[in-house]
Amino acid sequence: MAEPPNALTLVLFPERTSSGMYDALAAKRCLTATALSDRSRVIAIMDTTIKGFESREPVAGGTLWYVVIGALLEKRFLNEHARARLMADRSSPTFTARLRALLQELWWTLRY
Repeated sequence: MAEPPNALTLVLFPERTSSGMYDALAAKRCLTATALSDRSRVIAIMDTTIKGFESREPVAGGTLWYVVIGALLEKRFLNEHARARLMADRSSPTFTARLRALLQELWWTLRY
């Protein structure tokens, strides 16, 4: 079973490219000054992480977005705002509404 989403993974969802994820994190002001000044390095780390995730055997655990966030945390590319989102209360009405909207959008996308 995959990890449940949180406010930080929802910033990335449904992006599947490193460039899209980087842009989403930058737009929500989740990146450190170092990450903002060295976009190519951050994207290279994301690319490596995504390739590793996609080539592994299916197992229970983190989703692609959790794995990418873990790699960025390890390299210290996520700021305190991002860390606060990571720990955000998942039961808040805003979070629940956003998750519901994203899941409905995904359902319609996959259905047609």
